[in-house]
Amino acid sequence: MQTIAFFVIVFLYFYTSCSQEPSEQGITKGDLRLEKEHAVYSQNEKNNQILQSLYAEFAKPILSYPVIDYSLTEQREDGLLYRKSHGMPYTGQVVLKGKDGFLIMNCIYSNGLPHGKMERFHKDDSPLMEAVYINGNLAGTKISWWGNGIIKEEEYWDKGQYQGKSVWDRFGRLIRKELVPPDS
Repeated sequence: MQTIAFFVIVFLYFYTSCSQEPSEQGITKGDLRLEKEHAVYSQNEKNNQILQSLYAEFAKPILSYPVIDYSLTEQREDGLLYRKSHGMPYTGQVVLKGKDGFLIMNCIYSNGLPHGKMERFHKDDSPLMEAVYINGNLAGTKISWWGNGIIKEEEYWDKGQYQGKSVWDRFGRLIRKELVPPDS
């Protein structure tokens, strides 16, 4: 009886310690967790609604697609992003890291175009910019932050068309708001 229990424990240990995620060159397990946490949610409710409908369009859960380093991609003459040495436009997450290993950029791609959330970060991992793309076109609210975490600017987009923006100073005071008239 003790022998059976021993084998069950050993089996469960090895089974639960095996990774279900594909190994991607240049990306560690900790990096995958970090990129996946950043990939899904927005700090803006309208962007979250857009992202929810976008990610529902993917054939499988967005977090199950590969995460690769930007250095493993190339933009070809057709304007689409490809994984180097692959014939199909890339679908998955692309990350760009600084020389010190800090995350600079994280973006979701579908068929070689930004399609989902794109983020840029300050060196301390605080947000610098967030935007949502639909088939390569900006949608929703593109947000940027000052280094102190205060919102700097919001740009409003609809189907790749600029709709206006709001700008704040480093202290959080609204200093300008502009909207494109609906007839334009």
